[in-house]
Amino acid sequence: AGANPQMLSLLTQTLADWGWQNEALDLLWVLTKSPEAKIPALQTLYEHYTKVADTSGLYRTLSKFAEVRPEDTTLQNNLAQVSLLLDADVEYARKTAAELVAKEPNNAAYVSTYAYSLLTKGDIKGAVKAMSGLSAEQLGDPSVATYYGIILAAAGDKEKAREFLKRSSEATLLPEEKALVTKAQNRDRKSTRLNSSHITI
Repeated sequence: AGANPQMLSLLTQTLADWGWQNEALDLLWVLTKSPEAKIPALQTLYEHYTKVADTSGLYRTLSKFAEVRPEDTTLQNNLAQVSLLLDADVEYARKTAAELVAKEPNNAAYVSTYAYSLLTKGDIKGAVKAMSGLSAEQLGDPSVATYYGIILAAAGDKEKAREFLKRSSEATLLPEEKALVTKAQNRDRKSTRLNSSHITI
């Protein structure tokens, strides 16, 4: 196929059809270097890594995608979110999250990323305040509810956190997000066990 984008695309599809996943992914990364095939290749990579919940793959793809489309705020937000989850280039992620929420303060996805960025640097009160500005309908979205539950658990609001963490089962979560939910739920269970262990004489 050489460096011909159309031939490489065809070969990539053929390899995928044959079940040669790694080879197909390698070819897609080759295609990201071609001006003509870059966007479709990155889109395919993004869909693949989302489907298999590969956070590192998503980070690599989004980093490249955000360079190609710097005006795409959704991509910028997703990159900030994944960066925070992986603890990679955190300062950039926090700066991006703050800029996006300043531009679109009513965008629930941007607000939840920004609130989580505050949580990662220990500003729990700020994180709760940011999320509490969203409407009940926005907070009902499973992905947003998941982050609100994580933040409420960190703030010690166990009952309210439990209510929102229940929605996490309806969200498509990355492994790192699932780990955050588990940690928040375990914190709640530990607290419950401690409260029920008092001895009555």
